[in-house]
Amino acid sequence: FPAAIAVELFHDFTLIHDDIMDEDELRRGQPTIHVKWGEDTAILVGDALIGLAFQQLIHSPPQHLGALSRIFSDTLVKVCEGQALDKSFEQQEQVSLEEYLDMIHKKTAWLIQSACEMGAIVGNGKGEQVEALQRFGYFLGMGFQIQDDLLDVIADTSQLGKKVGSDLLMNKKTYLTLCYQDYWEQHPEIQKKFPSTPSHFQSVEEFKQVLDRFQITPKVQALIDHYFQNALQNLGQVSRLEEKNPLYRLTQFLARREY
Repeated sequence: FPAAIAVELFHDFTLIHDDIMDEDELRRGQPTIHVKWGEDTAILVGDALIGLAFQQLIHSPPQHLGALSRIFSDTLVKVCEGQALDKSFEQQEQVSLEEYLDMIHKKTAWLIQSACEMGAIVGNGKGEQVEALQRFGYFLGMGFQIQDDLLDVIADTSQLGKKVGSDLLMNKKTYLTLCYQDYWEQHPEIQKKFPSTPSHFQSVEEFKQVLDRFQITPKVQALIDHYFQNALQNLGQVSRLEEKNPLYRLTQFLARREY
């Protein structure tokens, strides 16, 4: 439990600081911390949560504390690197799909793979089980983030819990927008009719229609499915893929989510 609580407190820290940097007003339908209590308070709360997370982590079983501390500290650095890349991409005209995948690995998937790896270690898993669960977390995190990119365009605001298209308006580089830009560059016949930059569309709905027209949405969904299928394949190396398996149920839920 101490390691699990540490991960959750870490996660909360990332959400609070991410909302500040992205200027998001809602999270899960509720006012964000910086909107409700002010930016200064939100920054301090995020900082304090990291301290509280380490306070919890040190109560982990002594025989595992060294490994857990290394993983946890490395994750803190990687998540910050990923967030820095995410923000810097907003100012770059050209970002490759490979660069984007590296960024979301650090920003999103690394925390999930570390949570799975730490859980496997605390659970006295064997080496191959720890590695399989780490890979499970990686694939789950990658699928989750690209799915998030897709939902930012196609979801219903009331279900999503935040304004649809918020990433698009901020010119954030997502797998969806990068696929569109690649398609635009490779098809000169559409360049006079459609803008090269997704944020220049008149509405999110218009951008959504163009994505469907050029079959970009199904391409992105296929990649999401690929990541979730690989997650299940690795999970299956550790435990049976059945309804009483909570990680199996979680993966199935995330793969079908609409918010």
